[in-house]
Amino acid sequence: MEDFFHLEPVERLFLARNRLGMLSNVLVEVLKLNEQKKAFVTSRLYQSAQGHEAGELLLETMVHYEIAQICRLWDDFDSAGFSLPSMASLLRGIEVRNLLSTADTDVIVNLRPNQEEFLAAAFDPAVKEATIAPESHQIKRIKN
Repeated sequence: MEDFFHLEPVERLFLARNRLGMLSNVLVEVLKLNEQKKAFVTSRLYQSAQGHEAGELLLETMVHYEIAQICRLWDDFDSAGFSLPSMASLLRGIEVRNLLSTADTDVIVNLRPNQEEFLAAAFDPAVKEATIAPESHQIKRIKN
Protein backbone atom coordinates (compact mmCIF):
# COMPACT_ATOMS: atom_id res chain seq x y z
CA MET A 1 0.00 0.00 0.00
CA GLU A 2 1.47 3.37 -1.09
CA ASP A 3 -0.81 5.70 0.84
CA PHE A 4 -2.75 6.26 4.03
CA PHE A 5 -6.19 6.77 2.54
CA HIS A 6 -7.51 3.83 4.56
CA LEU A 7 -7.16 6.07 7.64
CA GLU A 8 -9.49 8.86 8.61
CA PRO A 9 -8.13 12.36 7.88
CA VAL A 10 -7.81 13.18 11.57
CA GLU A 11 -5.83 9.95 12.09
CA ARG A 12 -3.49 10.86 9.21
CA LEU A 13 -2.96 14.30 10.68
CA PHE A 14 -2.28 12.79 14.11
CA LEU A 15 0.33 10.42 12.65
CA ALA A 16 1.96 13.25 10.69
CA ARG A 17 2.15 15.41 13.79
CA ASN A 18 3.82 12.64 15.78
CA ARG A 19 6.27 11.69 13.01
CA LEU A 20 7.22 15.30 12.36
CA GLY A 21 9.57 15.20 15.37
CA MET A 22 11.54 12.31 13.88
CA LEU A 23 11.72 14.01 10.49
CA SER A 24 12.77 17.24 12.16
CA ASN A 25 15.64 15.45 13.94
CA VAL A 26 17.01 14.18 10.62
CA LEU A 27 16.67 17.62 9.03
CA VAL A 28 18.57 19.22 11.91
CA GLU A 29 21.23 16.53 11.68
CA VAL A 30 21.71 17.19 7.96
CA LEU A 31 22.10 20.91 8.63
CA LYS A 32 24.62 20.25 11.41
CA LEU A 33 26.61 17.85 9.24
CA ASN A 34 26.76 20.40 6.45
CA GLU A 35 27.97 23.12 8.80
CA GLN A 36 30.54 20.79 10.39
CA LYS A 37 31.87 19.91 6.94
CA LYS A 38 32.15 23.59 6.03
CA ALA A 39 34.00 24.32 9.27
CA PHE A 40 36.34 21.38 8.71
CA VAL A 41 37.36 22.32 5.16
CA THR A 42 38.21 25.87 6.27
CA SER A 43 40.11 24.75 9.38
CA ARG A 44 43.85 24.78 9.84
CA LEU A 45 43.69 21.04 10.56
CA TYR A 46 42.31 20.31 7.10
CA GLN A 47 44.64 22.80 5.44
CA SER A 48 47.62 21.02 7.00
CA ALA A 49 46.26 17.56 6.12
CA GLN A 50 45.13 18.49 2.61
CA GLY A 51 46.76 16.29 0.06
CA HIS A 52 47.45 13.60 2.64
CA GLU A 53 45.47 10.41 2.46
CA ALA A 54 44.13 10.65 6.03
CA GLY A 55 42.72 14.16 5.59
CA GLU A 56 41.11 13.33 2.29
CA LEU A 57 39.66 10.10 3.69
CA LEU A 58 38.14 11.97 6.63
CA LEU A 59 36.53 14.53 4.32
CA GLU A 60 35.25 11.79 2.02
CA THR A 61 33.75 9.94 4.99
CA MET A 62 32.04 13.12 6.18
CA VAL A 63 30.56 13.75 2.74
CA HIS A 64 29.32 10.17 2.36
CA TYR A 65 27.67 10.26 5.79
CA GLU A 66 25.98 13.56 4.94
CA ILE A 67 24.68 12.06 1.67
CA ALA A 68 23.38 9.02 3.55
CA GLN A 69 21.42 11.28 5.90
CA ILE A 70 20.01 13.29 2.99
CA CYS A 71 18.89 10.01 1.41
CA ARG A 72 17.05 9.17 4.65
CA LEU A 73 14.92 12.24 4.05
CA TRP A 74 13.98 10.92 0.61
CA ASP A 75 13.51 7.24 1.47
CA ASP A 76 10.73 5.59 -0.48
CA PHE A 77 7.24 5.48 0.99
CA ASP A 78 7.07 3.40 4.15
CA SER A 79 3.87 3.24 6.17
CA ALA A 80 5.95 3.10 9.35
CA GLY A 81 8.47 5.71 8.18
CA PHE A 82 8.91 9.44 8.42
CA SER A 83 10.63 10.33 5.14
CA LEU A 84 9.38 13.31 3.16
CA PRO A 85 7.40 11.09 0.73
CA SER A 86 5.78 9.22 3.66
CA MET A 87 4.89 12.50 5.37
CA ALA A 88 3.50 13.89 2.11
CA SER A 89 1.34 10.80 1.77
CA LEU A 90 -0.05 11.41 5.25
CA LEU A 91 -0.84 15.04 4.46
CA ARG A 92 -2.15 14.57 0.92
CA GLY A 93 -5.85 14.98 0.32
CA ILE A 94 -8.45 17.68 0.58
CA GLU A 95 -9.84 16.30 3.85
CA VAL A 96 -6.52 16.70 5.68
CA ARG A 97 -6.01 20.12 4.12
CA ASN A 98 -9.46 21.17 5.31
CA LEU A 99 -8.58 20.09 8.83
CA LEU A 100 -5.46 22.24 8.66
CA SER A 101 -7.28 25.28 7.31
CA THR A 102 -9.92 25.16 10.06
CA ALA A 103 -7.61 24.02 12.84
CA ASP A 104 -8.11 25.37 16.30
CA THR A 105 -4.64 26.40 17.45
CA ASP A 106 -4.95 24.37 20.64
CA VAL A 107 -5.93 21.23 18.75
CA ILE A 108 -3.46 20.94 15.89
CA VAL A 109 -1.19 23.79 14.87
CA ASN A 110 -1.21 27.54 14.39
CA LEU A 111 -0.12 27.97 10.79
CA ARG A 112 -0.38 31.69 10.08
CA PRO A 113 -2.90 34.48 10.56
CA ASN A 114 -4.21 33.84 7.04
CA GLN A 115 -4.16 30.04 7.04
CA GLU A 116 -5.86 29.51 3.69
CA GLU A 117 -3.38 31.78 1.89
CA PHE A 118 -0.45 29.97 3.52
CA LEU A 119 -1.85 26.56 2.59
CA ALA A 120 -2.32 27.56 -1.04
CA ALA A 121 1.04 29.32 -1.38
CA ALA A 122 3.35 27.01 0.58
CA PHE A 123 1.75 23.85 1.93
CA ASP A 124 0.04 22.54 -1.20
CA PRO A 125 3.12 22.98 -3.45
CA ALA A 126 5.38 21.41 -0.81
CA VAL A 127 3.21 18.30 -0.48
CA LYS A 128 3.04 17.99 -4.27
CA GLU A 129 6.82 18.36 -4.63
CA ALA A 130 7.53 15.80 -1.89
CA THR A 131 5.19 13.40 -3.63
CA ILE A 132 6.87 13.58 -7.05
CA ALA A 133 10.50 14.37 -6.12
CA PRO A 134 11.49 10.79 -5.15
CA GLU A 135 10.92 9.77 -8.76
CA SER A 136 13.22 12.48 -10.08
CA HIS A 137 16.45 11.60 -11.81
CA GLN A 138 18.48 13.62 -9.28
CA ILE A 139 17.14 11.79 -6.21
CA LYS A 140 17.51 8.37 -7.85
CA ARG A 141 21.09 9.21 -8.87
CA ILE A 142 22.06 10.28 -5.34
CA LYS A 143 20.48 7.19 -3.78
CA ASN A 144 22.42 4.90 -6.10
